[in-house]
Amino acid sequence: MVVIVDQTKANSLFLIIAGLGGISSICRSDYNLPLFIFVWWSYFNFPESQKSRQQRFIRRFILLSCLQDIIYILYWSPLWFSMQWKTNEPSTFGSHILIIIIAVINLFLKLITLFVLKGGTGFASNQVIVYNNY
Repeated sequence: MVVIVDQTKANSLFLIIAGLGGISSICRSDYNLPLFIFVWWSYFNFPESQKSRQQRFIRRFILLSCLQDIIYILYWSPLWFSMQWKTNEPSTFGSHILIIIIAVINLFLKLITLFVLKGGTGFASNQVIVYNNY
């Protein structure tokens, strides 16, 4: 099965996720900025002998980062939006809302990115042909 991946769309998604990761660093130690800058820089530029294996590893790593975002959202949302937190720390409420919204947007963008990148090997061109290697 052959899948066509538009490299410019994939690179745009990588940079958007990295940018949102930079913004969410306001209240959260966020790994998305360095991770997705690296993915943007390297995903389509691996040597041909390593490309399939390395891209598969990066896609799994992105999937694990989705799991981490789900855990983060499920853990911090109830705590930050509890009445006790609102009464004790009312000055941080706005920034916490922003961070949770960015985390949810990042999660959806990562899932879209995984959908766009499904397949095996990509080539460095505008339209990237991806072969499924199982």
